Amino acid sequence: KTREKGLGGRTSLAPDTGMIFIFRRSEPRTFWMLDTTIDLDIIYVDPLGYVTAVHTMPAEPPRGKDESIDAYKLRLARYTSVAPAQFAIELAAGKAKELGIKPNQKLPGDWDRLKKLGR
Repeated sequence: KTREKGLGGRTSLAPDTGMIFIFRRSEPRTFWMLDTTIDLDIIYVDPLGYVTAVHTMPAEPPRGKDESIDAYKLRLARYTSVAPAQFAIELAAGKAKELGIKPNQKLPGDWDRLKKLGR
């Protein structure tokens, strides 16, 4: 439930903050903007620290009064990792471009230590 919520429900994101999702295994991943009212970037990273995909995810219109939860979920855009990823990083929209983050780039970090935190 926590992963599904992610940054959903927030109306703003403080500068230089975000959220990292750590998974037990590297697998193809897909994220959406469920109940998310702010634009975000998502960066997918493999177990070695290589970026598999970068997307800017625009905020989705909120669920309509007469829209079922299933209909709402079906209309949301999906953003894939393109290749297996063990990590997903969400940042304010435009931050990935500002930092020059692109697919196939190796990001610095202690990825082995982070893997140990995965659940």
